[in-house]
Amino acid sequence: MKKVGKIIGKTIWYLFEIVLILYVIAATSLLLCTNEFGFTQFDKTTVVVVDEDTIDQLSSYKENDVLLIKNEKFDDLNVGDKIYYYDTLNNQYIVREGTIMSKDGNNESALYFLEETGNAISDQRLIGVHEKTYAGLGTAYTIIKSPVGFLLLVILPIFLLFIYQVYRIIILIKDSEEE
Repeated sequence: MKKVGKIIGKTIWYLFEIVLILYVIAATSLLLCTNEFGFTQFDKTTVVVVDEDTIDQLSSYKENDVLLIKNEKFDDLNVGDKIYYYDTLNNQYIVREGTIMSKDGNNESALYFLEETGNAISDQRLIGVHEKTYAGLGTAYTIIKSPVGFLLLVILPIFLLFIYQVYRIIILIKDSEEE
C-alpha cells in the first residue's frame, strides 16, 4: 500500500512539473511576442488589456477586460466596421476604437477615416477588428507581464523546481552508493 501511495505522489508531482513548465512557456511567450507598439501579438492577433489609461477610449468594455484584436486587410474592412488602432497618450501607445467612415488605398497602403473624429488612421497604426473578450483577466495578465510578476511567478517556481531536482539527484546518488 505504501508503494501505491508513492507512485500516486510521484505521478501528481510529475503532472505538476509539466503544468508548471507549460505555464512558464506561455508566460514567457507573452513577454517575447511584443510588437513595436509594446503590445503582445501572436501572428495576426493582438492582446489588449482595458486599463485605467484606455477605459475612456474603449468605453464599450469594462476595466480589466482582455481583448483579442484580429488584424484585417484593406479588402476585408468595410465602411461602418468598428476598428481598433494605436494612438499616443502621454508619450505611450494606447488603443482606441473607431468606426470607418471611408477608406482610401489598397492592401499595400491604406488610410481609414473615422466617423467619430474625422481623423485619418494609416494602416500601420491599424490593429484590426474585435475577435474575443475575456472579462476580468486583465489583472492576472498585467501581473504576469510585469517584471516582479515574472520573477515571482516564472523565475522563482522554475528555480525551486531546479533545486528540487538537484536534491533528488543527490538522494539517488547517496542511495546508489549505499547499495
